[in-house]
Amino acid sequence: MGTYTNTWKSNDSLRIYSQSWLPESPQALIALVHGFGEHCNRYEELVQFFLGKQVGVVAIDQRGHGQSEGPRGHTPQMDLLLDEIGRLIHFTQESHPSLPLFLYGHSMGGMLVLNYVLRKKPNLAGVIATGPLVTVEPPPSWALIALARFMKNIYPRYTQKVKVSPEALSRRPEVGKAYTEDPLVHNWASAMMGLGILEYSAFLERYRGEAPMPTLLMHGGEDRVTSPQGTEKLASALKGSVQCKIWEGAFHELHHEINAPEIMNYTWDWMQARLQDTP
Repeated sequence: MGTYTNTWKSNDSLRIYSQSWLPESPQALIALVHGFGEHCNRYEELVQFFLGKQVGVVAIDQRGHGQSEGPRGHTPQMDLLLDEIGRLIHFTQESHPSLPLFLYGHSMGGMLVLNYVLRKKPNLAGVIATGPLVTVEPPPSWALIALARFMKNIYPRYTQKVKVSPEALSRRPEVGKAYTEDPLVHNWASAMMGLGILEYSAFLERYRGEAPMPTLLMHGGEDRVTSPQGTEKLASALKGSVQCKIWEGAFHELHHEINAPEIMNYTWDWMQARLQDTP
């Protein structure tokens, strides 16, 4: 097994940090997209589980997050975030062209990967979204939206703090403690980023049609960060090979939950079924 780091330049010349965890003889790969305010090295337990299944993981820190460059919590355009996912997919497939590739996103990352596959329709073995930000609950006040729209026009990098309760991440208290103490975690969102998140989540809420690839949607039933009801509505609006699982009692970060091994094994079973279908 090996762990490798890499950096590359975004379309607007930011340094994007990438990390790969690869077993000796991988049978599949996961391209991982983290959530808002965090970074890819918070997924170590998930990575180690899949390494044990001979599945490699390749991830990036999104712009303005973790070890990548860019103002914290800001993007000039949401499409640049999709461009980075496209670059992640291209890099992974180019490095291992014979291996099936799954795209995996959590929270805001789940929202982004779902936007990516529904808009771009890439050739992948499947997409997995956990706790995706489909429905913004509670919705932001009209005053906050008006302020964001005003600042977008005069200073789009204007940022405000976004409240994420560490206690809402997992039923394991050590998860929230580590999140609070992590120097790479932030809770800032710019006017441009905030409006972009609303736009991309609204796209998912409005979407009706075929899922372009096998899709697994999972959510904690007691998630107070993103809405499990939004995930269920999206699953019912998608046609094709779509599986939705609500984990009763679970909080936001399923990969950090007290029953994470059960959840990861469920994910692996779903992936294995897709691998059997892959020529």
